[in-house]
Amino acid sequence: MANDEYDNDYLLLTIVVLIGDSGVGKSNLLSRFTRNEFNLDSKSTIGVEFATRSIQIDSKTIKAQIWDTAGQERYRAITSAYYRGAVGALLVYDISKSLSFENVTRWLKELRDHADSNIVIMLVGNKTDQRHLRAVPTDDGKNFASENGLSFIETSALEATNVDLAFQNILTSIYQIVSSKSLAEEGADMAAVYKSLSKNSSKAERKTEANGTVERKNKQRVLILSSRGVTYRHRHLLNDLASMLPHGRKDVKFDSKSKLYQLNELAELYNCNNVLFFEARKGKDLYMWFSKVPNGPTIKFHAQNLHTMEELHFTGNCLKGSRPILSFDGAFDSEPHLRVIKEVFLHIFGVPQGARKSKPFIDHVMGFSVADGKIWVRNYEVREVEKVKGDDNNDEDEGSGKARNKSRVGDKDTDVSLVEIGPRFVLTPIVIQEGAFGGPIIYENKRFISPNQVRADLRRAKAGRHVARMEQQRDTLARRRNLGLEDGQQKDHSGLDTRELFA
Repeated sequence: MANDEYDNDYLLLTIVVLIGDSGVGKSNLLSRFTRNEFNLDSKSTIGVEFATRSIQIDSKTIKAQIWDTAGQERYRAITSAYYRGAVGALLVYDISKSLSFENVTRWLKELRDHADSNIVIMLVGNKTDQRHLRAVPTDDGKNFASENGLSFIETSALEATNVDLAFQNILTSIYQIVSSKSLAEEGADMAAVYKSLSKNSSKAERKTEANGTVERKNKQRVLILSSRGVTYRHRHLLNDLASMLPHGRKDVKFDSKSKLYQLNELAELYNCNNVLFFEARKGKDLYMWFSKVPNGPTIKFHAQNLHTMEELHFTGNCLKGSRPILSFDGAFDSEPHLRVIKEVFLHIFGVPQGARKSKPFIDHVMGFSVADGKIWVRNYEVREVEKVKGDDNNDEDEGSGKARNKSRVGDKDTDVSLVEIGPRFVLTPIVIQEGAFGGPIIYENKRFISPNQVRADLRRAKAGRHVARMEQQRDTLARRRNLGLEDGQQKDHSGLDTRELFA
């Protein structure tokens, strides 16, 4: 985490799409290759899903980013957009459904209309485990592949037959094309992200002649997104933080609250090595996740006392995209978990010099203070005002509470003050995980009490008061009965009553 550079240990990143009719087994092929799993109750893919896996080819690490596209007609406009960035495609049909094989021609035409002309295509006949239901002979698949210049293989995701071999073959073909630079010679404009083979030599060129050290460049990028169910205040706070982080990339809402590990793949897709995730619970509780992708750590906070710029109406202001000064309380160096939090904050809130969309100015200060086991976050404008004659006597009488210092710029005296801008919020650390959205817990806050527990205690307290009132009413009724009174009415008069005898 101390290394500022976001280095990946793979040589080549390739994008491969899975296309074909709905129900031919594309999703299970993907899960079998990437996670070695098979789901008998797999549902139809909605839109597009993806997963990644790295393999070794000629002692080189090749990372495959595999997109599973929906086969249904209503998602055709969405899925066709992903063909343009692909360098490989698996055209899948079901050997037990002749209609899926007949539609291969239409899928192939659509792929070649939208994808690059040099894309590597493999025809895959899936579900060979259903031999007794075979409707498409193997020779028909081979002949079609031969006529259209495709490679061909038959697989079974259920039995894990030839699944790894299919992906291994297509990735090997892509690697051979890239390594021979035939795509560059033909002028093909592939929209995949390739790692340059001369990466090490470009680093050596950045060595300074003075001391021979390598010039290191801070390449922090932050993916900013939220879960569903956020309130308007959560959304405004997210927008405020996104506007303060020019090196961040704001994304749409993340659907899942249990599969947070998918944020790692999403961050890699957008070339981000930090994630700031807002998780809303029950429409009122906000948890903020700060993570370093892909190796961790991950810190989970409970956010309270949220105040956005719009509702505070402070007089301070700063230039959008400017770089902040990060001011940390001395307590951050007192405990190990606070040092980890400080380092993660430096990577996420510290805008790298020369970052895209950033401005070459430093005109605001972000303050992080520790009190009562919580982290208090504030944002201030650095305001410099030229000193006017006669202000020396007035400075001693002013009690505005602003932090003031005297500085000398050229021959002019200036007053430097801090004016709060917003937003402001309080973070309570809950856990720190060793990995990125996973791994063992290396710190847990034993003093943290869940908001659900607090609300449950309040409900029980209110219920206890209600029970006490009901018991008091029962005791009152019992005493009234003992005194001869019931329901506010007197008992019937007896002939031996004193008033009757001496009337």
